[in-house]
Amino acid sequence: MHCWLHNCFPSKKLVICDFYYIFFCRKDYAQVLELEINHLPARVNLALLLQREGNFQEAWNGLTTALTIDKNFIPALEARAIVSLQMKNFFGALMDLTKALEVSMPLVHAFILFTYYH
Repeated sequence: MHCWLHNCFPSKKLVICDFYYIFFCRKDYAQVLELEINHLPARVNLALLLQREGNFQEAWNGLTTALTIDKNFIPALEARAIVSLQMKNFFGALMDLTKALEVSMPLVHAFILFTYYH
């Protein structure tokens, strides 16, 4: 972007940069998924980009696909809960957050015991 455009229209520069960021990130995540179809962080990040664009149903579908690969993947559970809230699916959000807490509680207990005895 030319510096004169930045000086005249600073907010326009942010919008254009945001568009390019989303476009290139989407391409990167699609390439990762072509190489490794079960790459869960790429699936979650792609779904978060879709959520950011307002494509809540597509984001929810992508997160559900990630959870069919690993039903205990906490970032996917948390992200799907947020998307469910945005879609006014409060019960689904509660179920996903409950599952995320069930999965993470042994880790929390292990951390507490580790810090207590060390």
